[in-house]
Amino acid sequence: MIKLCEDVVARLGVEPEWTVAAADGVGFVAGELGVWMTVEEKGAAPPRFRAEVRLARQVPDDETISEFVDRLNHRGLLGCWVHDQPTGILALSAGIDLSTTVREDTVAIAAQVVSSMVASAEELAYKSAPQRDLGAAKALTLVGGVRRKGEHPLFRRHTGTVLEQGRTADTARVSLCLAQDVMLYLVPGWTFEHDTTATTCEDDQGFVLVVRVAQHPAFGYGLMIALGSQSRLTIPAADAHRRAFELNRSEARRPGLGAWAVSGPGLEYRTFLPNSLLELANRDLPELRLVSAVIRDTAARARPSLVPLRAVAEHPDRTLLKPDWAGDTEAEILARRDPINDGLHAPDSYVWLDRLGRAAATTESSFELWRSRLHPVDVDDPTVAGYSDWFQREAAHRHGKRRTS
Repeated sequence: MIKLCEDVVARLGVEPEWTVAAADGVGFVAGELGVWMTVEEKGAAPPRFRAEVRLARQVPDDETISEFVDRLNHRGLLGCWVHDQPTGILALSAGIDLSTTVREDTVAIAAQVVSSMVASAEELAYKSAPQRDLGAAKALTLVGGVRRKGEHPLFRRHTGTVLEQGRTADTARVSLCLAQDVMLYLVPGWTFEHDTTATTCEDDQGFVLVVRVAQHPAFGYGLMIALGSQSRLTIPAADAHRRAFELNRSEARRPGLGAWAVSGPGLEYRTFLPNSLLELANRDLPELRLVSAVIRDTAARARPSLVPLRAVAEHPDRTLLKPDWAGDTEAEILARRDPINDGLHAPDSYVWLDRLGRAAATTESSFELWRSRLHPVDVDDPTVAGYSDWFQREAAHRHGKRRTS
């Protein structure tokens, strides 16, 4: 089944020189971050496709990471952000039960999920979220000891596809209508209320499952599938973020397409399926097995017995599939030397080009933060010295002009 991972790489068009393969999976680098995929098969359980993208390393396990990860999971598209405590790696993880996809569409669905994950993680890396927001390090990944010099077009291609297909709610409405036809046996014992844009289900324990047509603020229309409780949390916000954080970490060994996040007065397990993914799932008639599986999987957070037997990973104590890559020691040094990007809209910033040729900008406070984290061995590196001299000259010139104006 590793062939599925190879087929995903081929469909995404990732070059062979930026792909790595092993007996237990296939990985690639399309920008700065490492992506790893595998298919878990064990016993009578259906095979499960899993993928993860590393974003940051040396991430402290504290209150800051809990709140940051909760924000990511609350607005996320596909997958769950999880922290691997033993290694300090923060990664985006997702899984698909392969018994719920049409054979002809499996590669396309898996590629859609992976490209979404890569685009989300690479955007955060480009914006220097690991360094600035977490006080950690970017999980730069090398292949064969070499750093990629240009980003793969799959980012823009994926974003364009999602935006184009997310312009109207038609696809999501069709998916909802087809899901409503089979809701009775997806979550047996729950009460239902249907309308043209949503279905609300409630069980006798106070859990509420909502399947509705929704508009993602960045990616347009799709289907939101969310599970919450009628009970209000009576704990501080920081403790609520931590509870969601720990739930996601404990369930990371059997990831789905969603994540736990704080929502209003309580916790919610939420999955947003964009129209671009629903277009593929809607071919599976008369029942959309992928959508049905997500609904059943979401309800299982309240009632685990609703989900059939799952494959169990070879290392059940390990949160991530591949927290370590060859060349990580050298990659850590290179990542530390990369300037912090505050974004082109940051006021009073200085514009430069990053290692992938993208426009970036840094404020003086972020420059000082970057410089404070350099090691003595970094100071004489030509790229570090060149950038530092340029920035200080530009800052001196700007301040000089202000004093004479």
